[in-house]
Amino acid sequence: MAIIAITQKCNSKCTFCKIWECKNPIDFDENLIDKLPVSLKEVNLTGGEPFLHAKIEIIVGKLSALGCKVVINTNGLVKIKSSSRVLEFKNVGIRFSLDGIGEAHDALRGVPGNFQTVMKQIDNLRTWNFKDLGIFSTFSDANWRELVPLYELSRSLGVGFSCAVAVNSETFYKTSANGFKNAGPFIGELRKIISRELRSLRLKNIGKALFLHELARFAAGEIKVLSCLAGSSFFFMAPSGDLSACNMRDLPMGNLAEGAFEDLWFSSVSQNARSLTARCDKPCWTMCNAKRILKDNVLNYCVKFLQPLETPYEADNLVRS
Repeated sequence: MAIIAITQKCNSKCTFCKIWECKNPIDFDENLIDKLPVSLKEVNLTGGEPFLHAKIEIIVGKLSALGCKVVINTNGLVKIKSSSRVLEFKNVGIRFSLDGIGEAHDALRGVPGNFQTVMKQIDNLRTWNFKDLGIFSTFSDANWRELVPLYELSRSLGVGFSCAVAVNSETFYKTSANGFKNAGPFIGELRKIISRELRSLRLKNIGKALFLHELARFAAGEIKVLSCLAGSSFFFMAPSGDLSACNMRDLPMGNLAEGAFEDLWFSSVSQNARSLTARCDKPCWTMCNAKRILKDNVLNYCVKFLQPLETPYEADNLVRS
């Protein structure tokens, strides 16, 4: 799996991410896709705002030709036209960022009317029978009340729903000001969704419930340091072509414009990055590492699911900084 930021350009002004403040933003060279390994099967395109890259159709086309599943994360502010070639490729999904309903979302994203713009985009794509749609939400003290309404919105629209908590990264988000001061209310709302997912008795929904259960532990400060697979099962690539083991930390593995992927991947620099991830002291629960960890340790996490939080849940007494 790869997370590729294809541009530093951004037309949002998010309160929890400062990429939009980047001076002289650069775009990813689409020709670097030709240097990626054929073994790559899943790519998450991010930014900035991916649809601000003038050659996003070429990038998605090249990745599709490699046989990759491509997921595009977008703020929805760039209008997607019915004629866009992005919609023609197989195994392409689009995830719209929504962090609240109506003005609650607009305030966090710093763009009036953003919510309605996203809703119009989702409506258009559903009308055009584009199938792989989802909502992705980021939560903090500022918007935990929006969790259940956003989940209900996704169900009413018939699109996917996933979420995370706002995390810090000077490397990627350009900020260290994120974090829950009181995670209790958020965990209480999260448990409502976990119950809904479990009632479906479908394997996919049970997997989501496990992920959300561990997300609750992370928000409560109970996710310990995990055996991280950054730089082994996934990597991050910046618009500059710089490879890194992870987008949360500065763990360089070389620049793809300066050498073959295999040479960079097996270099001493990359080996050093992997050794640093193995000793990483920062708790983490994001989809890039959680998906593989859950899959490899599903029985252990099923057992943990039946165990109570180490800190008894109280609506006003769970702190994560």
